[in-house]
Amino acid sequence: IANGLVMRATRDTMIIAPPLVITRAEIDELVDKARRTLDETHAGLLHLWLRDAQAAHDLAVQLLEIADEHGFRIWTAAGRCLLGATRVELGRAEEGLADIRSGKELYQGLRSPPVFWPFLLLLDAGASCAAGRPADGLPPLEVAIEMMARDGGGSALPEMHLLKGDLLAALPTDDGSEPS
Repeated sequence: IANGLVMRATRDTMIIAPPLVITRAEIDELVDKARRTLDETHAGLLHLWLRDAQAAHDLAVQLLEIADEHGFRIWTAAGRCLLGATRVELGRAEEGLADIRSGKELYQGLRSPPVFWPFLLLLDAGASCAAGRPADGLPPLEVAIEMMARDGGGSALPEMHLLKGDLLAALPTDDGSEPS
């Protein structure tokens, strides 16, 4: 709003509400800001899933710079979660998990449909697994799976089930010993 832009998620669509009086150049600038933000988010997620944590980290930092500069709070929330997941992968588990908590709290405080919520929960669960805390990753992942299954599944549902298997396999055994 402070930058003359209202952008929000509605189901699987991003809606931009520019001022009623806007020039062609301002429209181009507005679309460029939104495009860069989306590009940084998707590229960062892709690099994280490709196990290129440093590239994902760099993209998350760029995403946060753009989102913070233009007041894109939904992207700030997503960027914090992505940054947190990359920090966990880079060996900075406590800092990364704190980033994810912060991003999730910010996202929950927004008045937006929960279109990105399952993916933020997936990042949380994956980071918990990578940080050696599989029991912490199961509850958010269960919520994400339930949401995705209710909404028709989508392409992330198989990834979520694979992660659930990894989390369950990493839990201590019934006798309290570490899994083999």
